[in-house]
Amino acid sequence: MVSLLEKLQEDFSKNHRRTDIVLILQDEQRLKVHSVVLSLFSDVFATQFNNRWSRSRQSGEPEQHIEIDCKTFPPLLMVLVITYMYNDTIPLALDNSDDLLIIADFYNIQELRTRCLDYLSSLTHSNVLRVLPIADNHKFSELKEQCLQFLDRMAPIILNNNLNIGQFCDLPKHLVIEIIERDTLAIHEDIVLDLLDKWVTHTSIVHEEDNLDIPFAWEEFVPHIRFTECSLETFTRIVVSQQILDASLTSLIQQFIVCKTPVPQTVHFNTRPRSIISENAICVQRFRKICQEVNWSCNKFEGDRISFMVNTPSGSSARLHGVQLFGDPNHAITVRVSVLDRHNITLVSSETHRKGTEFVVIFKSAVRMQNNSLYTVIVQTTVDLKTCYGDDGIENKIQYTKDGTKLAVRFIDFEMGEGMSNGTTKSRGQISGLFFL
Repeated sequence: MVSLLEKLQEDFSKNHRRTDIVLILQDEQRLKVHSVVLSLFSDVFATQFNNRWSRSRQSGEPEQHIEIDCKTFPPLLMVLVITYMYNDTIPLALDNSDDLLIIADFYNIQELRTRCLDYLSSLTHSNVLRVLPIADNHKFSELKEQCLQFLDRMAPIILNNNLNIGQFCDLPKHLVIEIIERDTLAIHEDIVLDLLDKWVTHTSIVHEEDNLDIPFAWEEFVPHIRFTECSLETFTRIVVSQQILDASLTSLIQQFIVCKTPVPQTVHFNTRPRSIISENAICVQRFRKICQEVNWSCNKFEGDRISFMVNTPSGSSARLHGVQLFGDPNHAITVRVSVLDRHNITLVSSETHRKGTEFVVIFKSAVRMQNNSLYTVIVQTTVDLKTCYGDDGIENKIQYTKDGTKLAVRFIDFEMGEGMSNGTTKSRGQISGLFFL
């Protein structure tokens, strides 16, 4: 037996014998529809129909000829929306979701709004920077926070992709600020500076600003940049060369980066480090115990080191995002952490100045780990120091399961010897753990 809905669908798509409303679209296309269907989805349409019927009865017009102006939106989108009301299907895409949400808001079509929201909630590395402004425009507060949290933990991957960098440059300034102001943004500060530099350049080109006021363009970004976490090369290349900060503040930050000279408390800029490792990062701990006595010697020439192999049975490669170290809770220490391959070629190196029992050194670019290949992490300091340390040896094999993905890390259990540059220092050490994405 054919249902009423099926009869209405057939009448809408084929013969239009029982339609009672004509929608006039932008291109003057006349779309014949059933008032009962549109009224069920949209109280705005229902009100329009009732008002026209009232006027028609007063004027004596035949009701079957009622016409409604629908020229606010492009015809193709209006046909999609009306067809959705009949068939409960709509081809959603990033390119049309924003426009469809505008129509849903205009006509108060809650089912369509929910359908779009569900579609946009499936965040990926390639779509999050496009979903974020849509969520912001339509006041989807939960979706917007999901986007920001997704960026927090996946920024090293997302923002190292040229296509995504282009999407970042298209963001409005207030969203750029909302991204970089977060303490939980898991990204190296050099990348933050590079991204902002590209955003400012892109914006000046789009707005055809030949004589761009550089300090003014950066003014709203400055309070959220952790300048003391930048490398000297990046700070010099971007901040110094463009004179983004005044000369005295620039000099103070340079002194801190080079000599770790304390910045006076009277100087106001953001020195709060980011929580650069997210909740979703996989942490492989090296020790069973933590000793908070500051008496482990950190040799300035060799420091602590570990050698290890990674295996992911799924075949996917893990990315080493950072290294967690033991430090001094009362004094800031300067350390450089390097990752070497089995040929002792340095893959990545990062330096930081931190105070705390434990802290994390983040890499500017996550290191892609090849299965069953040997890697060595080395910690070096500028002076001989004493730090807290891990105790109770190393684990020969550690397995960690996260979201169904198994990550196995095997520490290479031999001491350094003459002519041997790889190996793992035993028993105690400064390297607390490894963070993988």
